[in-house]
Amino acid sequence: MLFLYAMNPVYMGAVSFGAKTAVGYGAKENHANEDEVLRGKGLAKAWQALEDEVLKQQALKDIRARWERHDWWDEPPGKAARQAKQIYEESIDSTP
Repeated sequence: MLFLYAMNPVYMGAVSFGAKTAVGYGAKENHANEDEVLRGKGLAKAWQALEDEVLKQQALKDIRARWERHDWWDEPPGKAARQAKQIYEESIDSTP
């Protein structure tokens, strides 16, 4: 449950698993709802910047599970979601 320092500089470098308050705060700060943040390019870019590979894989597993609950993984809704998925897939493909 990687959320959501990506959308708020206060959270840069601080990853939270299971902290729904961070999601709400990040979304509210940027006037976006949780779904917009989850499928957005900002989260994908923040995820891409993670250096800890174990944490990165855990976060991707969580992000993908959330996307699949909304049926977004196979057909991302909108341009930002398609760009985000491309970031996730390119990083997966480049992992040794």
